[in-house]
Amino acid sequence: MLFSLYPDLLALAPLVMIPAAQLMAASALPMGSILTSSHEPRGLEHFSSPKTEPETDKFVGFHYAPQAEAEEYNKVGTLTTATVIEQNPYVVVYAKRTAFSNHYWECQVHVPDNEMVAINAVSKLFVPNNAVQPWPSQDKLEEYVKNEGSESEKALLFHEATANVVEMLIPPRYVKKSQNHLLEEIPSGENSLHFKVTCHPQSRQSGSELKANWPATWSIRQWPGSLVI
Repeated sequence: MLFSLYPDLLALAPLVMIPAAQLMAASALPMGSILTSSHEPRGLEHFSSPKTEPETDKFVGFHYAPQAEAEEYNKVGTLTTATVIEQNPYVVVYAKRTAFSNHYWECQVHVPDNEMVAINAVSKLFVPNNAVQPWPSQDKLEEYVKNEGSESEKALLFHEATANVVEMLIPPRYVKKSQNHLLEEIPSGENSLHFKVTCHPQSRQSGSELKANWPATWSIRQWPGSLVI
């Protein structure tokens, strides 16, 4: 009767009856049931920020320093000229843990993985024992490095100090000025190679198998093929 009086409502009948059918179905559900949409719900993960991998550091080597100098490294978080002397203006880093007297602290030197570009780009040269006599003669070392096409104030130098003890010589331009050398004519620079340093007494050693495999990490000119770290 209603649709005969108002024929236009006939076209709307399906729209009116569908909600009614849904309501009837809902009334047949047990108490506490909830109607769900046919669409899968979108959780908060669709709107969360993309996950980022934690930053990691590349182990570069061990450095050893008396307590006062080591505490300065801890304070500034990197290497300084604390152990540098004018006659041998390099910071010495060892590939593996090395024996030092107990009053020396052990410092582990790292570079963040995302900052390795700078140190990778620096010239690197191995200096044989017979190339500079006596060792370390600064003038002869500079002459040898120059003859090999590098600059001694910029290149990272590598040297076998004794059997199975290999060291890296870091020029002072890559380390900060020490608070203990403010009034001395010791060259220094900035931490442009992004060294990160943590120091502790040798009695608190960690990472017994830790070592820096330099020839596997970098291309080092003149590195002897028989020298394995």
